[in-house]
Amino acid sequence: MASESAKIGSVEVTAGLHPLMGAVKRLTQRAGAARAKEMALLGRRYPASTLERWNIINWVVADEQLERATMVIAQELAHGPSIANAATKRLVSVAVNEGIAAADEAMAEIQRPIFRSADFRAAVRSYRENGIGMAEFEGR
Repeated sequence: MASESAKIGSVEVTAGLHPLMGAVKRLTQRAGAARAKEMALLGRRYPASTLERWNIINWVVADEQLERATMVIAQELAHGPSIANAATKRLVSVAVNEGIAAADEAMAEIQRPIFRSADFRAAVRSYRENGIGMAEFEGR
């Protein structure tokens, strides 16, 4: 998430470097090889709206809404099903780094902790009793 006035880029080239800590690989995954090279080789800063179109950031919000919008997302994540969310993050990582076939193969193992969790049982019970979206999660 970025504010609409944000300017973001990979400016390491201006110091004689290339983007470090896996940035080039991640830019390539999200925006493609041509955009990753452009960003790394030119060292330009881009408007947030451009990077949203390139799939480098997910959301652009009005400057005055940035703090509120980030807090809404933070609260949703903090109150969400942490065990299921961890599994989702792991599954996405496997898919990105090892491919879809590897993710399909790993899915049962990755999902196992979800189905054993107290949160899953409570969410199913809540769904039956109260409808969708009313479960409260405790990370157990």
